[in-house]
Amino acid sequence: MMKIYAMCASPLKNRNSDQMLDAFVKGLHESEPRAEVEKVYLYDLDFKGCRSCLGCKLARNETNDCVVRDRITDLLSSIRRSDGFVYAAPVYFYDIPGQLHAFLERLIYPGDVEGGLPVAAIYTMNDKQQDFEKWTKPILDTLHLYFKWSCGTLPAEELYAFDTMQREVSDRYKPTTTDHAHKAARHAEVWDSELARAQEAGIRFGRLLSQRKEG
Repeated sequence: MMKIYAMCASPLKNRNSDQMLDAFVKGLHESEPRAEVEKVYLYDLDFKGCRSCLGCKLARNETNDCVVRDRITDLLSSIRRSDGFVYAAPVYFYDIPGQLHAFLERLIYPGDVEGGLPVAAIYTMNDKQQDFEKWTKPILDTLHLYFKWSCGTLPAEELYAFDTMQREVSDRYKPTTTDHAHKAARHAEVWDSELARAQEAGIRFGRLLSQRKEG
């Protein structure tokens, strides 16, 4: 049995990040039908970030797991022992959401995942690609290095969707500098291809997990 955790780290269900994640999982199942994928909505969980108690670093803590007991303690342990982990998140203020940052603090900081933890990362954002390259990518590259330092692997798949539709065009909202009509038109034009890219990434990730399982 192969167990993978798929986390939607957006507060909005069935929107950009969630749809990309589902497409990725569809591709993963296509290449690895044996996989059992457990989907988790991060914003449904009540927890806090790392408390710097260093309980995960105690000599008697042979598994290096987070010792804080709350709604995500068992989930953290299960992910660290799983065959793979994929998360999909929006980009806020050129970075991942605070809730995801708090979750990853407790997942990554304990370190020493035996055999490494294969990870895939999906990001959706309001920004255009040139702004992403300038401001966001260096931040995410640093985050990905923490995966390598603590979990033994860089993300095997990194998927980015730029200039996404933030909301439907509606006079219910206050005017902003964002051209929502442009974003809606672009969404209609490119979103199917974005989902196809996510599905292809899931296929590759499934193949990678299969090779690790067989090797």
